[in-house]
Amino acid sequence: MRTPIKDLRHVSKALPVLKHIIPAGSKIESFLFFSGDLEVNLAEDDRFVTAHTSEYSVYDFWLTLFEDPESIVENVKFFYPFPDKHVFNVFQETFSQQKNPAVRAALFFLLNRCSESGTVSHGDFDQSNFNPLALSYIKRFKKNNLDIKLDGDLYSAITKVQDADFIFIPAGKFNYTFFQEGMNTGDDQTRFEHDKLASILRTLDKKTIVLYSYHPKVISLYKDYKTKVLLDKYGKITHDNDKAVEVLIANF
Repeated sequence: MRTPIKDLRHVSKALPVLKHIIPAGSKIESFLFFSGDLEVNLAEDDRFVTAHTSEYSVYDFWLTLFEDPESIVENVKFFYPFPDKHVFNVFQETFSQQKNPAVRAALFFLLNRCSESGTVSHGDFDQSNFNPLALSYIKRFKKNNLDIKLDGDLYSAITKVQDADFIFIPAGKFNYTFFQEGMNTGDDQTRFEHDKLASILRTLDKKTIVLYSYHPKVISLYKDYKTKVLLDKYGKITHDNDKAVEVLIANF
């Protein structure tokens, strides 16, 4: 199933490998939820996913999509197209202040689709990623085996997981700074420290999968993990670091 939200900063091809590693019927607690591309498809294919986010705007959008997708569609038709960049920028700053949840969700969707990076509260104006087909992803969306949970804190939420077969962390891009690459003060993505996340995951006794865009430092950071799978741009397993685009790391 197609998710209506795009995250252009990290387009993953890891779904077939994840399905191979995570058996059907498994309970998955996934964190850093945003576009839901991997989570939605795992859930549709008979995995039971609880998707966690620390960002209210993300939780707000998905909850409205679950409960009233038609209201989102009607509001998207009202607001689109944005007349100019200025209006787009104003909505980036104010969409979360709208009182109607369907309006907030519609603007969340449109800002994501009209941002060159697929972000919501920031990013340059570019309406080329919106087309009428994008609305069909909202209309056709079915909530299959997928729930969403709003957390107060990423780290403590991870440590509190109990009834799950797998913990899944689609962590995106890595760089040498403390925080996740590309994360600014916007309210649609969770900031976290790579080192701190790795340290917390080491304390867990549950099967844990971390997915990153490939970076040599990630391999070093998780050097004690049993499984490291490199994926090329097609999502195929590779043993060539130069062809690696993603790296999937597991403690089992």
